[in-house]
Amino acid sequence: MGAAYWHRVHQLPGVLICPHHGTPLKYLDYRWLSRNSRRMHLPDDEDVQSHSIPLDIPQNLQSALHEIAQRSMQVLEVDVPPLCPDAIRSVFLDGATALEMASDTGRLHLGRLARHMSAFFEVLPSSGEYSILSKSSADIPAAWVVKLLRKPRGTHHPLKFILLACALKVDMERILRQNAPITESLNRTANTETPGEQAANGSPTSRSSTNEYMSEASETIWRLAVSGADAKTMASVTRNSVTCVYRMIRAISDGPDRWKEARLSKQLGDRRNRFEGDYRAHLAHECRDYVWLHRNDRQWLSERTQQPGKAHRLRGQQAERFKDLDLNLANEVVQCAEMLRALPGKPVRISRTKIGRELHVLSRFEKQLNKLPHCAVALAAECETLDAFHRRRLSWAEWKLKLDGKPITQSALYRTACLRKFQI
Repeated sequence: MGAAYWHRVHQLPGVLICPHHGTPLKYLDYRWLSRNSRRMHLPDDEDVQSHSIPLDIPQNLQSALHEIAQRSMQVLEVDVPPLCPDAIRSVFLDGATALEMASDTGRLHLGRLARHMSAFFEVLPSSGEYSILSKSSADIPAAWVVKLLRKPRGTHHPLKFILLACALKVDMERILRQNAPITESLNRTANTETPGEQAANGSPTSRSSTNEYMSEASETIWRLAVSGADAKTMASVTRNSVTCVYRMIRAISDGPDRWKEARLSKQLGDRRNRFEGDYRAHLAHECRDYVWLHRNDRQWLSERTQQPGKAHRLRGQQAERFKDLDLNLANEVVQCAEMLRALPGKPVRISRTKIGRELHVLSRFEKQLNKLPHCAVALAAECETLDAFHRRRLSWAEWKLKLDGKPITQSALYRTACLRKFQI
């Protein structure tokens, strides 16, 4: 209606030139704006015009900035749902391959890419957001460039995608058309179309989800991954680094999750087989992987241990074994109780828990005492009640006070015996 207004595209980071007219923009003095932040301002206001500062952009930089502004406006005008990171990465890799900065398998030539990005940022301003995004070494490009080309991520600022598209000469319309997630798998048996049929049907392809860009090494890595092999094994077989193995698996749709499931499945099978071999000649708790199976595969372990192995004792032998164990353990209980009574210093209470811990058989006392009658009788005879223990502790305290030549009083007895009166 003839009134000037603020345009969205002019407020975007990296936009320093109007995409419609190609003229440099102005920015408001932030000191004046902070003092008048509670008022509404329009571009035609006299205060706004008087406090506007024009951008000093050299003529040789305006062409590249104009292209960035036009790409930013194009993104604003196209109403698309969130784009698939794999699809965007595929388009970028196509551009890098066309410029000979990446191989057909998607492997980046970091040196060439670093030099190309440095030359690209030379025609852009060296201040503001461009000074931050252009930081890189001589042989390695900026970290955000490598991340966008190697692993799809959805947490980068849109300006990074726009700058990389400009540097790789990728059309924005091609990126914005990639609005469908790519679900093809890298498994050749699951893909029934040939590459020619896929091109004829116009189906979207991605280096991370199709066989078209897979090298022999990546096929071998994925075949070993689904069989449950670890990263070091795959690296030695394919003569690649462990980092390269992880990178190829991450490039596959659901690759890390499927590899993890395959490794767990292989580990479970190996541990079951080892347990089966040991269980023929040993008791269950003596077998390898018994603890791991008890924690992670308890149902299978319970079903398997219900069938005794050849080396397991029969019921008669088990009864005879417990009879011998009962007599020996009863003697050890008596000897342990005598040893505890003879300990120097402050007396300790002789209980079933204390004796079990000293003899390392506390679990037997808790679970198998009904099968050890002599041991139960010995425990009942040797273990002392709380009242008997307190009296023994007070007797020792009286002897200790006499030995030290101190007066024997009630408070001194309780203090030396480390008892409270209400405990007695």
